[in-house]
Amino acid sequence: MLLEAERRRSISRWQRRLSELPPSGPGAIVRGAIGGELEAWTGRAHGALTYRVTQILTGHGVFEAYLYRIGRRDTPICLFCRATRDTAAHTLLFCPFWAEQRYTGASPAEYVYGTTLRIPGEFIFPDDFTPNPHAFLEEFREYMRKVKPVPVDHRHKKHAFLFKDLYTCTHVFLRVGSTKKALERPYTGPHKIIERISDRIFDIDVNGGKRSVSVENLKPAHFVRDNLSDIVPQLEQPLNTSSNLRSTLRTYARPKKVTFTHSTM
Repeated sequence: MLLEAERRRSISRWQRRLSELPPSGPGAIVRGAIGGELEAWTGRAHGALTYRVTQILTGHGVFEAYLYRIGRRDTPICLFCRATRDTAAHTLLFCPFWAEQRYTGASPAEYVYGTTLRIPGEFIFPDDFTPNPHAFLEEFREYMRKVKPVPVDHRHKKHAFLFKDLYTCTHVFLRVGSTKKALERPYTGPHKIIERISDRIFDIDVNGGKRSVSVENLKPAHFVRDNLSDIVPQLEQPLNTSSNLRSTLRTYARPKKVTFTHSTM
């Protein structure tokens, strides 16, 4: 099965790493006891590779020597027998406090409850239950096929400002999107509109070539007509002369300034 093959590869990598470690150091006695039988030892029928067993194998656990090495304790002395160094090998082989558990093989839970602790899954599944990864994959794929994205409603929809004459003018100015230098114009053009592809995209003439741009970067260009005489109305009456202007002016007397004095008693 897939799980069994992955388990064998993990044990093989673990055994190779243990063989590369120096003969002395944390967990050296345990590594020597296991030797090359790591796979048989982890697959034994009377136990399994648990969190506590992993601490014994690596030496990284609630051992005073390890806690002292990482700065969690002041001394590496064993709290039970006052040995100079409390390591995984000391707890497993020599510490008299764990002699009863060492010879009987019972766990603390067995001393308290009379049996080993059960994980939550063991209360539901029978003892002879074997997980099938293929069935899990099929159920997972079927569930993922039914998952659909939830539509999101945007409450605030911002609309870009557009000029009214943008869809009727013949030429436009193009906004400069890059960083402008000092005294550089924010728009280039005017550019001739070649084609209005849609309400959002226009084709304009830029330096002799066609370029598709968004209407958000455009503004209409207005020109002054050459024949201004046709649109400027003629004045019906001639301009007033200086004499006529002078006769219409009125003069007013300059207001007098009045001051008041206060007498003192």
